[in-house]
Amino acid sequence: MDAEQNSEFPIADFSKRSTDDASRHIIQLRTELVLRSAEVTGVDAMADVVLFKASLHAAGKRLLNEEIEEEDDIPQHDLEVICERLPSEDKNNFAACLKLLTQIESRMSSSPQSGDRPKVPTRTRRSSNASSNSEPIREETPQCDMFQIPYARRMQMLAVCLANFFTGLPLFLAVYISMYFIPLLWPVVWIYNIWMVYDIFIRKAGSIPRPPSKKYRNLGYWKLYRDYFPIRLRVEDSSKFVKVNEDGEPQTYLFTLHPHGIHSFGAFVNFATNATGVDDLLPNIKMYVQTLGIQFKLPLWRELVSMGGCGDASKECLTRVLSGNAGNAALLVVGGAEEALDASPGTFDLVLKKRKGFVKIALLTGTNLVPTFSFGENDVYNNLVREHPGSRRFMKVVQRILGFSVPLIQGRGIFNYRWGLLPHRRPITTVVGQPIPIKKWEGSTTTPEFSKRIDEVHQQYTEALCELYDRHKNIHALARCDTLRFTR
Repeated sequence: MDAEQNSEFPIADFSKRSTDDASRHIIQLRTELVLRSAEVTGVDAMADVVLFKASLHAAGKRLLNEEIEEEDDIPQHDLEVICERLPSEDKNNFAACLKLLTQIESRMSSSPQSGDRPKVPTRTRRSSNASSNSEPIREETPQCDMFQIPYARRMQMLAVCLANFFTGLPLFLAVYISMYFIPLLWPVVWIYNIWMVYDIFIRKAGSIPRPPSKKYRNLGYWKLYRDYFPIRLRVEDSSKFVKVNEDGEPQTYLFTLHPHGIHSFGAFVNFATNATGVDDLLPNIKMYVQTLGIQFKLPLWRELVSMGGCGDASKECLTRVLSGNAGNAALLVVGGAEEALDASPGTFDLVLKKRKGFVKIALLTGTNLVPTFSFGENDVYNNLVREHPGSRRFMKVVQRILGFSVPLIQGRGIFNYRWGLLPHRRPITTVVGQPIPIKKWEGSTTTPEFSKRIDEVHQQYTEALCELYDRHKNIHALARCDTLRFTR
């Protein structure tokens, strides 16, 4: 099901799942709701209530072996009716979920951000089991009324507009070019140009990342950016991330994140800023996020990524960071530009089979590999070229020329929900798995034994990533329409 077809938030699909899966899913929903009920805010809850109600409704229908209908907003009465008809054990868990959802909705109603989702008019669709002559069903579709949008949400949208590659970069370049037409600013422009040439060609910006700026990472601006989606960070076991292990050996970490998505919002907000509390969750870690090298050559925009401690995702940069001080960590989005072409709501198609360079770097530096999965990253944009082979071939040619892909996307606009370059407001949850210890390779790198060791570690990593996905898919991937796949 196309997530954008019915509402701004995707809905879970239980049509092909067993009743046992539905029972386990309700238990997992109950556990997650207990955790979120203590931390949820108005904006956060808005997305969660829609998703959890839809998923709870679908799971209940599956347990009753009834047809699952696609609905945007599940009435409370319908959920209560389902609860009364369930077997005792499932009924208890279902009722607990309803109680927690009621508490969250009550908190939303008392929050100053409570009414922040604008009212929406309706459109028509036909029931899946209705005849062609039947009366169409009215269904809500989001429309934007700028006069009903609260101030907090407007500021969140502004924050994303400014730090979005598709909307912010043109604005930064326009400001830079316009400075040439203001004589009073010419001295500033030339000083900045001299600094930029020095930073790129002499200091080698990107290959030698700047230390992350603590003040920059803690700006309130990034919290607005975070709450737009919202974006969250989960760490399975933070105690495993230490500077020195029990044997007294210094530890470094290579966080490898999947999927890339169109923009990698989760990677930047969770690790290049402190908006989701990564400095508290991983206090022993100093993170250097890896991104496209071309971003360090774009005037003004380059400062946005440099101050967050970003590097250019090159072998030189990764080796420098991971061979440095104990506690250093790099975050690499393994799938890269090629994987961005496969990003589509509800899918998890990863480019991993042929990506073994990160394993080689981990072996040569003795760095722990940390599988990391960003649920919801693919949901924020619709990919218009995914199912069109001709367009995909053209985009791959562009990728080879520019070094990055420029996918044709459909997002939302400032004044509408149907088209534009802004991402949709859909939750992104990044889950950090447990580190995989990697022993440093001391032998020759040209022997068959080294190639065999790379394959072994790559297989071990792939299995760990699949296990991480399986542990969290029924909580954070409620709207998936496909399973995890390794395409290339």
